[in-house]
Parts: sequence; structure tokens; C-alpha cells
Amino acid sequence: MTTERTFGKFGQTAGFEYVRITWESLAPHARLIRNWRRASTDLAACRELVLTPQCNEVLDLFKPEQRLTLEEVRRRFDPLLHAVYHAAVFRLLQEGRLASDLESKPLCARSQLWLAEAGHD
Repeated sequence: MTTERTFGKFGQTAGFEYVRITWESLAPHARLIRNWRRASTDLAACRELVLTPQCNEVLDLFKPEQRLTLEEVRRRFDPLLHAVYHAAVFRLLQEGRLASDLESKPLCARSQLWLAEAGHD
């Protein structure tokens, strides 16, 4: 029995479907993967912090149907805390509370952000 079939069998027994991830299956998501590699540095730098207050402050900037750039969000807060607010933005993206254009565009100051429930994603 091959390793793939063995994992597939164990996965099915546990109620999961075995999916083999290859370079070819990841290729269409290369931009998003690169962007999240960059975002993970801010998240890692702030891993010991409770980001709930900063997340709430970031969410308070948005109105339904409104888009802001990462730079516009950053300008609202103390420059010494930019990494913390970046981490808050990325946490909100992870949680699905914000949406972005990170699948199709490079992560930069002009990256677009909006409330996920605003129906833009």
C-alpha cells in the first residue's frame, strides 16, 4: 500500500478527505502565499500581545462599503505602533472580519482593505 493510500485510509476513518498538496496546486496562490509570508513577520513580532483593543480600533475606522488602504489605516495611529496595528489588520484578515486584495496584488501601503461583511469578497 502506498503512503498516499495509507494516509487517505486513515483520513477517511477519522472523517477527513486526504488531499495531496503539490507545487502545481499552490502555484495559482503564489501571490497570496508571498503576501502572508510578509504579514506573518508582524504577527510573529506581536504574538505575545493581546490584539483585541487594536483590532477594535481598526474596525472602528471602517464603514460599510468603504475601502481603506493599509497606509490610510496606518496614518491614524502612532508611528511607533505601526507593527502592532499591522498585526491587528492581519489578525482581522485571518478571522475573516476584514477582506483585502492580497490574492491579486502585492502587500504594500496601497493594499485595499474593507469589512468582510460589506459583500466585496
